[in-house]
Amino acid sequence: MMSGDDPNYQLISALRYDKEALISAEWNTSRNGGKQSPYFLLPWTVDRLITATNVHSWTIPTGLTLAWLESRCDASLKGKDLGRPYKVPRENIHGFIPKLTTLQIRIVLSQLGTISVESTPIQKLTNPEDLFFAATLNPNSSLVTSEPFVAMHLDTVPTSPSIFTSTKTTRREAYDLARARMGIPAVGIEPGTPKDVVLYRSDGQVMETSIRNIAFWREGRWVTPPLQVGCLPGVARRLLIEEGKIVEGETLITDLKVGGILLLFNAVEGARLGKICPSNGQA
Repeated sequence: MMSGDDPNYQLISALRYDKEALISAEWNTSRNGGKQSPYFLLPWTVDRLITATNVHSWTIPTGLTLAWLESRCDASLKGKDLGRPYKVPRENIHGFIPKLTTLQIRIVLSQLGTISVESTPIQKLTNPEDLFFAATLNPNSSLVTSEPFVAMHLDTVPTSPSIFTSTKTTRREAYDLARARMGIPAVGIEPGTPKDVVLYRSDGQVMETSIRNIAFWREGRWVTPPLQVGCLPGVARRLLIEEGKIVEGETLITDLKVGGILLLFNAVEGARLGKICPSNGQA
């Protein structure tokens, strides 16, 4: 489907703001021109937005630069009173976090070239020293038992790859339908234990989840689906490949079994583990 078929959608990108976890992260600093930043790989976010505008045959906004976008992100923080105790939504954490120091930054780009940026509180990391600790784990290790799992379900209906799966947009019907089939509420209103759903194509190739890229343990390493399947070219995915923590490779939905451990990652959460649960959805 061409982008012109539905002009009423926007490109989006989400990333983490976290001084404690990101200011001291060498991988974040080195990819930001040697400048420390509390934003998760913001230069790569700019790259991805520009790439997405090309995919959708939109005109790239002349002001879409790293410096300009960083200033817009900074402006979104005003009035947040960083450092004070704050109650975040139930789907992110139960109760209060000690201080408001971690936020999700959501960037929205319209076809007309207008950009809006908003920030919302998210859960503070238990171990802020490494957003990607989970990616270093062997799922057969005893350390895995101490990691909180995302409850993962396998969709019952294939998803057709398109420019709306290979780029992140506000048009999310495919993802919302997959969550609904598994009885998972829409993103943003889910209480309690986090849940997600694995999406796959009609030929059985796994693509991603409804809000995360994904990898599977194969022959002693984490393997993520290649971009050719139609999955999102996530910023966290790009980092993990560059760092040698994951590699690309084909995975079929028939290879996934109940109880299997998955690696999940995005630019807001970093990496975390998921466990495949029995399907509770209806086809």
